[in-house]
Amino acid sequence: MADTVRYLLEGMVPELDDLEKRGYFSRAELGRVVQKRQEHEYALKRSAARLADYRRAIAFETSLEELRVARRRARGLSGKKTLADHCLVRRVHFIYQRATRRFRGDLALWGDWLRFCHATRSGRRASRVLARALALHPRCAALWTHAAAWELESNADAAAARALMQQGLRACKTDARAAAALWHEYFRLELLVAARLRARRALLGIDGPAGAGGPAEEQGKTGDATTDRAGHPDEAAAGPATKDSEAEAALAEIMRGGIARVVMRSALAQAPRDAAFRSRFLDILQEMGEFEGRAEIEEEIYAGLAADLPESPQAWALRARHAAPSGDARDAIAAGLEVFERGLAAAPSPGLYSEAVEFLVQALEGDAPGADETLATACELCRRAGEAGHGSVQVLLTWSQLRLRVGDLAGAAEVARTAAGMLPQAPELWETSLRLAVAVAAAASASRDAEQASGCPTTSHGDSSGDDEEADAPGPSGRDDALIGAALEAVRACPRSEGLWLLAVQCLVAAGHNPGMLRTQLEVVLAQGPRGPTEGGMGAVAAALFRAVALVRSPAAARKLYASLRHLPSPGGEFWHAVLDMELEAARAGRGDELPRPRILALFEAAVDAHGQEDADMWVRYMRYSAQPGSKGGTGSVYWKAVRALQRPAGFVERCQLERLA
Repeated sequence: MADTVRYLLEGMVPELDDLEKRGYFSRAELGRVVQKRQEHEYALKRSAARLADYRRAIAFETSLEELRVARRRARGLSGKKTLADHCLVRRVHFIYQRATRRFRGDLALWGDWLRFCHATRSGRRASRVLARALALHPRCAALWTHAAAWELESNADAAAARALMQQGLRACKTDARAAAALWHEYFRLELLVAARLRARRALLGIDGPAGAGGPAEEQGKTGDATTDRAGHPDEAAAGPATKDSEAEAALAEIMRGGIARVVMRSALAQAPRDAAFRSRFLDILQEMGEFEGRAEIEEEIYAGLAADLPESPQAWALRARHAAPSGDARDAIAAGLEVFERGLAAAPSPGLYSEAVEFLVQALEGDAPGADETLATACELCRRAGEAGHGSVQVLLTWSQLRLRVGDLAGAAEVARTAAGMLPQAPELWETSLRLAVAVAAAASASRDAEQASGCPTTSHGDSSGDDEEADAPGPSGRDDALIGAALEAVRACPRSEGLWLLAVQCLVAAGHNPGMLRTQLEVVLAQGPRGPTEGGMGAVAAALFRAVALVRSPAAARKLYASLRHLPSPGGEFWHAVLDMELEAARAGRGDELPRPRILALFEAAVDAHGQEDADMWVRYMRYSAQPGSKGGTGSVYWKAVRALQRPAGFVERCQLERLA
């Protein structure tokens, strides 16, 4: 390694001498450069060289080149270019070459090298880099596109660019995504070529249609002199004129996007059922701006969407947006909605309803006229989708959001509950329904408080028994009944949704209700399912419910909840941690309601029996409790139980050693 590094450093002597001679760097600076290069070379030559080492070396040499250029300008260094003017760029290329030889699969590295070639105007090097990259990655659409763009932009060779795109399509024919990207870029290439032809003719002052003032006019002027005795044009004179006319007509068709249209047709033949693939052609046309022939290409695409994709929601959406005129907003909405209605009549689907609702929601953005009418139409469309069984989660969520948009909180809550019933297996809909029910209950409570503050009489709801765990402290009002019903209905519809259960518990606690009324439903869910995981799952739900009951009711009520769940399959590790948290805190506080020590030990035993194979934290807590004064047997037996029970005891052993528990 040392010999190789020394050989490379000796090869730098001529360029270092020239850099000093030209005045770019001093001898001391070059000494530091050599030292830094030596460090980089040792890093690059080791057997386990990393890509980051190559990038650091490239960054160092690039910064040196930038400093050289800056000093050349600042010091006014001029004259004939010598080795010092290109040695640093050459060295960067050398490092890139070595890096790509070792990390040839890194496309980002190849891209960085190509960008450096363009930045330093290394055209020949860029051609060689592209050729090597394509040989190693023949199915990379980005490389083929880059190569074609290089030929068109740098060499002004449209024929070579076309040849590269066609070669890329042949190489990527087995990769659908790469082939699709290449077809789109090939289409863009032909549009760019046509745009350049139009710009060139405009620059030359040939603004009229192709062929105007050309050979056809000259033929008309001399036609009488070149007729034979039978009165027919002489074929020898008409031949060149006809060829010139055909060439002009062909050129006019190219400038109108004729070749791009042929490319598009060939592409659509490869992917006839993909609306998104066709939509990308429309986007490219939009990016190219207005030109003669664009409207014809667009109409051909839309006609193909109607003929080839009569059941595609995306195709109907594209057609609807195309049918909407850019003038009056109401006319645009009506025209687009008419297309959607035809699609819903011909091929109703959740996707098509989603596209139609999204179209109307987008029309509501800003200060468009007729917003109330559009909003009502969108709500009606959401209702129709749900009743027809084609309502997606997003459409049904949008339904309640539209009601909130006009400030109708009660109406939004009612709509959300209806939407959740239309798609009962969607937790998102139930969560929305539950949140809105809480908001309605809060608004009703605020209204009652305001009435009481103003001295207006309010209806008394009476008190219910505080001993019944399923009852609330205050008697529920009609709004409270709605909230409780929404919570119970939600968890019954999606019994395994952790997020929905947690939200139901939070809502009941926030509204001042006893969350213990969810106990019966939780027992049903746990009895029908397997043992829960150490973290998350129904264990998190049971833990949240246990803490909520202890907070809202009492520790005794929480213990009743634990007693009802302990004989079922374990909800999960978090439930046992919640129970232990409450009991250990009660024991530390000494309020008189704590459990005796043997029962806490029995609780630990039940916890490790349920989750002792995975939960090292539970064993550590057991060890801490056993290490307290007054414990019989100490921590030894617990330690060896844990080591035998845990699947991976190494972490537990390490923690015990750190805390000096063993």
